[in-house]
Amino acid sequence: GEPIQLRGWSTHGSWFMECYNDKGDFEKMKNEGANIARIAQYVTEGSGVDKQWVKNCIDYTAELGMYCLVDWHILKPGNPNDGGYGGYGDFFRDMISHVKSKGYTHVLWEICNEPNDDVEGAPAEFDYVWDWIKEYAQKVLPIIGEGDPDAVVMVGTPQWDQDVTRAFQDPIEIKDSFKGLQIMYSFHHYAADQQRYLGILSGAAAFVPVFITEWGLSSHTGDSGVDTKAGDHMLLVANGKNLGGQIISWANWSWSDKGESSGTFTGGG
Repeated sequence: GEPIQLRGWSTHGSWFMECYNDKGDFEKMKNEGANIARIAQYVTEGSGVDKQWVKNCIDYTAELGMYCLVDWHILKPGNPNDGGYGGYGDFFRDMISHVKSKGYTHVLWEICNEPNDDVEGAPAEFDYVWDWIKEYAQKVLPIIGEGDPDAVVMVGTPQWDQDVTRAFQDPIEIKDSFKGLQIMYSFHHYAADQQRYLGILSGAAAFVPVFITEWGLSSHTGDSGVDTKAGDHMLLVANGKNLGGQIISWANWSWSDKGESSGTFTGGG
């Protein structure tokens, strides 16, 4: 009955292996205060899907007593129904099988990172992206519901997880095949150039459960310096200063040495 706030970092792509190639890398994360790690499994970028890497990360977090958010990290193209993302069923079934075989209870699922139509504009102009997400959700949620029926699942929202209001204006239809899932909705925030979207987050928090599955102190490009004052504003909202009084969990982008200002180890992050 008490609100719980998960706080930690997201990995970057698996190819930044010096940052998460063994348990010690996640132990460092925990020592800095993290109780969750988000595992960003890029689908079409980098070296592609590496299921063994994700399983290793699940194991490391289990051994350290941390939660683990497994992220099917779509980016371009932004429609989660695109044929290039057709491996989602095999991926989630395999991950859930691994989790269940080990008796783990610490894994959360994120079904589609940042669904988007890659065009700039106000999020409300892209209602049809929510239709894409709902269509996709009706395919993937039954898969998770079958294998992990009471799991916590993050559903992406339009235009890079900015328009979370769509989740309560036009809800996903809940079917018997996944009625036990605990569905939350993703919001992403880059403090240096997206403060105007905090009102969307604050309003949505009065109606639906929200998880900030990715945020940074940089601009949305991942670089261009940091804005800690703007980041403090976001943390106030996450800590309950929102219209729902909701305590909102988050994962910072990113636990990497990419060399940009959103990176934890290099670039001034």
